[in-house]
Amino acid sequence: MPEFYSQTDVAGDNNIGFYGLATDSYCIMGKMVRRREIIEKTLRTDAGEATIIGLDLVKLFLAGNSSMLFIPDFLFDSDKKSIAEAVGNRAEIVEIETEKALGNMILANDNGIVISPMIKHLKKNIERVSGLNAEISTIANINIIGSAALCTNKGCLLHPQVTNSEMKAIEKVLAVKADIGTVSFGSPYPGSGIIANSSGFVASSASSGPELGRIAEALGFVE
Repeated sequence: MPEFYSQTDVAGDNNIGFYGLATDSYCIMGKMVRRREIIEKTLRTDAGEATIIGLDLVKLFLAGNSSMLFIPDFLFDSDKKSIAEAVGNRAEIVEIETEKALGNMILANDNGIVISPMIKHLKKNIERVSGLNAEISTIANINIIGSAALCTNKGCLLHPQVTNSEMKAIEKVLAVKADIGTVSFGSPYPGSGIIANSSGFVASSASSGPELGRIAEALGFVE
């Protein structure tokens, strides 16, 4: 197996993308996630633990890049403490005033940010605090863009029904090439079944060989 990828699930759940958020400087996992040492080796980063509102689905609520982590302001103080401990001083934690789960509303890398139309009123504030350009867009006409896509600083994998205009807008603001693909043997929601950064990716156990190949290509690990 190439060192840039591995496969796992969480207690039989192939939606591993909901349990972990990885960037090039930090990684946060839910406490239920096992095989942590393999994930850390694949992503080449330490993985801190956190729970949010008593749940291990940390990626549903959090979004960010190497220098910044966006969290919704409705989290409990205990949630914020566990997140801060997981991130340490590797990124700035910014609270966003919203009732939405930001992991589904934001797609970000170190070059730019894509924002769901559901939180378009937050665009100026997100641009101000991040210092990055943001683009408001759906993916495959879907508002939950964090599930419909997965991006790193090297590439982006999108829902197979993404439109040409959506793909062009996403490629421009994130400054990476994008491609389409599935995960978990046919799921069109890459963000639900993959945890990734520029060093590697962890895909769900149910992902097929052709899917792994497409993910590797889209994220820039093979040509």
